[in-house]
Amino acid sequence: MRTCKLTLLLWMAALIAGGVGGCKCGKDKGGSTTGGLTNPAITEANPEVPPLSIDFPQKWRSQDEAINTFIESALKTAAKGDYDGFRQLFAMVHSPPSRQEFQRVWEAVEAIRVAGLYGDGPVPQKYYLHALVDRRQPDRKGRLTLNVIVMVFREAGQWRLGPASREVEDVILRAATQPATGPATSKGP
Repeated sequence: MRTCKLTLLLWMAALIAGGVGGCKCGKDKGGSTTGGLTNPAITEANPEVPPLSIDFPQKWRSQDEAINTFIESALKTAAKGDYDGFRQLFAMVHSPPSRQEFQRVWEAVEAIRVAGLYGDGPVPQKYYLHALVDRRQPDRKGRLTLNVIVMVFREAGQWRLGPASREVEDVILRAATQPATGPATSKGP
């Protein structure tokens, strides 16, 4: 069970950050995002297959345009199912899932919605991205929507991905599910 969750987490990390900041091997400005490799993205190989739906609301964007651009490009790469582009984004100590696992998970996902982007300080060195992953069918636990937290950080001058620690996940998910406290912001009749 932990392995399946880790695979989904790593795959989700790749979805969120796929295609940007990693190796640009063979990528030209107008061509495919397959990194010069021979394997096209899922939606390029099967034009009748629609890309995943993605949403990165303005309210969750950073003041740092570089991280926003990274996340936007990553989401677009993920939406197309570009395995070769996404696998290049992992930090050196994290291995991406296999192509078969990537495709299996991609086929199960319908949409990715950014639900939060949190820096680790006033001038962030790391970001934690909270995404809601909408599945096409319920998982074994009957869930249609999964919460995924991904760490985005710099390694060798490039944005990279890795899993967030369990402690960070707990803090973000607890904060995201707590009711608001404090006085109401609007007055009733």
